[in-house]
Amino acid sequence: MCRKSKLVRHSEAGAGAFNNNLAASRIFFDEVSGEDDKSFFYIQKLQEGCPIVLNFKSANIDSANKVLAFVAGALYVIGGRSIKLNEYSFLFARSEEFMDGSLKAFAESLE
Repeated sequence: MCRKSKLVRHSEAGAGAFNNNLAASRIFFDEVSGEDDKSFFYIQKLQEGCPIVLNFKSANIDSANKVLAFVAGALYVIGGRSIKLNEYSFLFARSEEFMDGSLKAFAESLE
């Protein structure tokens, strides 16, 4: 089951405006700190159909690159894609989650 992290509350406002059946309402938000590697957890969320937004602002460059490379590789294998939201944040989801258009609308609402 998808549930939102309490770590990145500022992004929840954008997702809250969407219908619960849409992919944007299932976005899982997290901040990557580099202290613990949750890459496998992120992949599990993606496989469950939860789009994820990861914020790398607090992570050092090596930790950020490690998580980005792992998630991007796994996303390629499961047939997904990513959108860079800003300098520090990325949206990752399977292709199925992009089909309803709500993730694109979410990303555009942040511009």
